[in-house]
Amino acid sequence: MTKEQISKYAYVDELPDKEMTCPERCLWYALRDVYRRFQSGDLKKEQCVREKNRAIKQFELDRNTLNQAKKIIDHNAAMWAEIELAGSLYTMDRTLENADAFVTAVYGVRMKKEGPAM
Repeated sequence: MTKEQISKYAYVDELPDKEMTCPERCLWYALRDVYRRFQSGDLKKEQCVREKNRAIKQFELDRNTLNQAKKIIDHNAAMWAEIELAGSLYTMDRTLENADAFVTAVYGVRMKKEGPAM
């Protein structure tokens, strides 16, 4: 959801039907609180704008952090899948090529090709 959509839902004090991420929920609750306090007269317009901007800035930070965490999780899942595959291949066929593939998967280094013996 966009911050504008979340803001509209928060203004009318209505939760959207669709599932929200944690940063989206946090923004919704923060904006709902700002709007309620403004409507009750506890906040002046300038304070409301300041609080809303602060909540949106935090939302953007939280959303970026969540996206980075998802990328790290996806990277780690792919890395472990590659390690498992290389390990399985090596246990089924103990060749130097499969051993090299396992070392590459685990350590991320390519083995040097051996040249002709002198």
